[in-house]
Formats: sequence, structure tokens, C-alpha cells
Amino acid sequence: MAGANSGTGVTGASTSGGKYFDSIDGLRALAVILVLFFHARFDFASGGFVGVDVFFVISGFLITSNIVRDIERGDWSFGKFYARRAARLLPALFVVLFLTLIGAFFILSPSDLERLGRSTIYASLSGSNIFFWLEANYFDQAADTKPLLHTWSLGVEEQFYLIWPLLVLALYRWRKRNGVLIGLVAVGTVSLAAALLTAPQLPGAVFFLTPFRIYQFVLGVAVALGVKVAQGNAAGALGYAAAAALFAIAYFANGETSPYWLVAVAPALAATMFLWAAESPILKSVFASAPMRWIGQRSYAIYLTHWPIMVLWPLATDYELSFAEGWIAIAASVATGAILHEAVEKPLRFRSQTTQIQRQHRLGLVVAMLLAVMFPAAHFWGLNGMPSRVPPRLAAYADIEALRADRNRAVSCEFPNEFDAAFPRYQKCIAPSDDRPTFLVLGDSLGTEIAAALRLAFPKYHFSQATGGGCIVSLEPGSQIKGRTRCYHMYTDIAARSRDNAAYKEIVLVSSWRKGAIEDLNGMIAYFNAAGRRPIVVGPRVRFGERVPNILAASKSFAIAEKRAQSVAKFEQSEAFNTLFQRELRGKFVYIDFIDMQCPDERCPIFDGKREGLYFDGIHFTADGIRWISKKIRRDHAQTFDAIAKETANKK
Repeated sequence: MAGANSGTGVTGASTSGGKYFDSIDGLRALAVILVLFFHARFDFASGGFVGVDVFFVISGFLITSNIVRDIERGDWSFGKFYARRAARLLPALFVVLFLTLIGAFFILSPSDLERLGRSTIYASLSGSNIFFWLEANYFDQAADTKPLLHTWSLGVEEQFYLIWPLLVLALYRWRKRNGVLIGLVAVGTVSLAAALLTAPQLPGAVFFLTPFRIYQFVLGVAVALGVKVAQGNAAGALGYAAAAALFAIAYFANGETSPYWLVAVAPALAATMFLWAAESPILKSVFASAPMRWIGQRSYAIYLTHWPIMVLWPLATDYELSFAEGWIAIAASVATGAILHEAVEKPLRFRSQTTQIQRQHRLGLVVAMLLAVMFPAAHFWGLNGMPSRVPPRLAAYADIEALRADRNRAVSCEFPNEFDAAFPRYQKCIAPSDDRPTFLVLGDSLGTEIAAALRLAFPKYHFSQATGGGCIVSLEPGSQIKGRTRCYHMYTDIAARSRDNAAYKEIVLVSSWRKGAIEDLNGMIAYFNAAGRRPIVVGPRVRFGERVPNILAASKSFAIAEKRAQSVAKFEQSEAFNTLFQRELRGKFVYIDFIDMQCPDERCPIFDGKREGLYFDGIHFTADGIRWISKKIRRDHAQTFDAIAKETANKK
């Protein structure tokens, strides 16, 4: 996750006793490096997003220590605390927001620019984590078109700053330091329990929302107030083990499939162990070295600049960062972060020698910067991304929501949310026809599209359907993505109903197949083979490395759009997987090679003959795309369906 920082060290790496822990700068450096590797799309850092967990632990350690220290000194003031936070965090953030808006004006599609305007306003008001939680998944393809997605962690941090002083002060008045520790550990325990219980059903909420992150801050509190920071070499060895654990998690973890304990709890515990060992001489020899401290002290600025660079650069060129370009993007992020740190972050922060007049002037500047950001952001939002920037015909195809709505009108019987076998609509969708041969389509959202295309291609047949967005075609409960248990219930219900039901001529299986789903599919084939059936398997399709509407909106002509689309069509990878897919399938089945229809002559068109757009993202068809592929299916596979219908009729 876009980790970083976080006010991690907004007031310096010092504890409630005032001691500076320079090795924490090295831990910050490690965290931001993991995030950079992850966002550069390096295969060896598929779990590098765990850097954010590290930053939250550091923040809990530092902020709580400093609040308690000020209370004990009799120097606590809510006004001073929030003023320091504002002067420390907001100027650099507002500069990055403003520059991102300018760059995005020339690069993003209208729909993405409109969304950027909205997300900018939320980010300016410390609510971007809520905005992105309501909108989509952190790990989905559309993340690559959201230049401010990384600000979700700042939203969590700023919400933490809002509530934490109030809580710490109340607990301190209750039982001094011990009261703070006991009370916050209790709050953290509740937070952890809530996260563990909620993650399987609502992983997005647990990822983005502050209440489910509180336990990570509390782990830092446990070191700050509960245990004495160790200084020996034995502790240092544990500190290195913690750092190694973070690297291991970054290497092995995956945001879509890894268990919650691995991608959130484990890295937070590793960061806690490191903090405990922070004063070890052997640990400081590396993590308190000049290069690590230099990066760590600039981690906030580097974090702010890196994601807009890594989003806007590929969108302005070929939609991909090569391995070499990933390293260049990292270098550019570090360089721009260093400039931001020196030019904005350092000059505007409050120091002991800053006068009251200077503080007022700096806070006034913060307000002016906020207004400077809100003005263009509100215009981008209110003017729908300014579609006049794009040729009118192409701009029409870039209206993703309109394309999605048109597609949804062209399909039917998709069950994206709850499932109940007693739903009248479900009963209607799966029911066979009384007067036409019936085929049953099982699958995910791609299955929904194919069912619609089959109805257009073969009106003489009836196509019943049980499909759901994000569902993996499997009869194994553990195969479904977190929060998709309704997929398992739907598939097991309809599989049992249709297995021996002669009213269904055959079963059609469709999905956005992945390598890990092959065994699940083999299990499904075996299940129907046992009943004498030979399912029709619709093979993988080619994905585009960028949402096609974005390509259209960023192009000045149809020819340029087609050329750019071909550069990001994953044909070779998809074809290689198609070959592997067919080779590893077992049992009796009929195979439809979808790529042959989708990408004739190894070219994957994005328009039909009338120049109507075929895709509303990188894989799903528009309504025009469904009509286009239906013609391909009728041309290439009419005999397949006719032969099955005839064969089953003869058996009857």
C-alpha cells in the first residue's frame, strides 16, 4: 500500500524523554524504499505496500511519546499541536496536489480528471482514505489512473492526529502514564479484533479506514511507554531479523490473495520489534548511517511525489513502466522529494526559534495554498473533467460510467452482491426454457457478457445464467476471493440443480481465468463429467495494460488510439497462458479459443467496423463490444452449439 508517511516523525525521532533515535530514520528509509519498489511494479516487491504499516507503528511511537512528554512538562496545548502538524504536513502536500492537477490536465482522460478533482478535495480535507474506500479496490487496474491514491495513508494519519491527543490526555488524567498505556492497549486490542473479524468480508474497509489501523499505532505506543528500548547487540540481532522479515513479507506477500495477518499484522509486529532494538550499536551502524538517515528524513516528501510520477509518466507515454524506467522513476521520486523537502517542508515547519508572527504568517500561507488547490480541483470536478480537451468522438468513448451503464443495460442476470437461492430473479435467470434447447452459463462478469453475446448469436437457443462479478468458477469454498462467499453458494446451488437435469443441454464455463484457477476448473469439469456432461469452456481473453477509454481520451485520432492500444495489449502473454491453459485442463470438455476471435492476426481491435468502442476498461466489453463478439461467436462456433443440441436431442 502506498505507505508512507506519514507524519512518521513529524516532530523528530525522539521519545517522551526527549532522546533522538536516529536509527528510526533508517527504518523510515526502509519503509519508503519498499513502497517505491512496489509502485515501480518490481516483481521482487509484490508486497512492498507493507511499508505503510511500518509508518503507522512509528507514528504511534513518536506522537504518543511527544504528547506525554509535553503533558508532563506542563507544556501541552492542543492549539500548538495542531498548528505544528499543519505547518509540517500540509504545505508539501498542497504543493504536490497543485502540481499534480497541472500535469493531469494535459494527460488524464475527462473521467479520470473529474475523479482527480474530487479526490484532491478529499485529500485536502484529510478524507482521501474514505474517498478511495468508497470508490474501489487499492489493487485494481484503475489504481494506475489515480495519481492521488497514495494520499489515503495521509488521511489515516491526519485522522489519527485529530483523535489521539484527546484520548491520550483523558487517559493521562485518569492514571498518568500507566493509564495511557492501559487504555490505548485496550483500544488497540479492540481495533485488532475488529480488523481480523472484518477483513474476510470487507477487506477494503479494513485496508483504508482508520479504526482498523489503530492497533498498529498502539504497537508503537507499547514500545514508547511499556517497555524499555534495548541497547545490546542481542537486541540488535532481533532488529535485523525484523528488517529481514519486512523484506521477506515484501517479497512473498500479495495484496489480493495473501492473508490479512501477513500483510498487516506481521509487518506491524516486525516494525515494533525494530523500535524496541533501535538503540543497539550494531543496528545503528547500518540504519543510523548517513545515507539511510538522509532518505528517512525525506521520506514524507519522497512519498508525496513518487506516486504522481509513477502514474502520470506511463499514461503520457506507453502506459507501462519498464524495469529500467521503474528505476528512473524511483530516482526521479527521490530527487523531487529532496527538492520538496528543502524548498517547502523545512522552511515552513515550526521550530523553537520561530516567532509567533512567523507562525501566523506560515499558517496563513497554508490556508492560501489550500484555496489555490481547491479552486482548480473544484473546476475539474464540476466541469466533468473538461471533455473539450479531447476530440468529441473520442471523448464520448472516454465516459466510462456511461459505457458501463450502457453495458449493464445490455446484460442481465449478474449477481454482484448478495445471493439467495430463493430470490425470484435468480430462479428466473437459471430456469430452462420450455420450447428452446437450453444452455447454462456459469462464470464471473465475463460470463455475464458471454451469456448476452450468446443470446444475440443464437436466438434459437435459450441461455440460462448464474454469474457474478469477481466469482471464481469453483466448487471449493476456499478458492473464492475474500468477501465473495456468495459465489461459492451460488455455484454449489446451481451445479447441484443442473448436474443431472436433462433440460440443460450443456454447461458453459466462462471466467477471467488465472493460472491458479486451472485446478478449480478441472474440479468443475470432473463434477459434470461424472454426470455424463461435456462442458463448454470459453478460454482466456487478452487484457489491455491500460483502460481502453483512457487511451481514447488521450489520443488525437482513431489511428493513434489503435496504435497505442496495440502497444499495451497483452497478446503474447495471454496467448502463452492460453496454450498452458488448454494443456493443463483434464477431462472431457469442448474448448472455445476466445483469443482467436478477439485478436485475429495477433491484433486486438478496440473499435468495430463503425468505429464504436469495444471496451470500457482493460478487459470488459461495452454493449457494442458484446454485439461485436457475438458476431464472431456465431461465425466461428455455430456448429459447436448446433452439434451439442443435436447430440443431446438424439440421446433423449
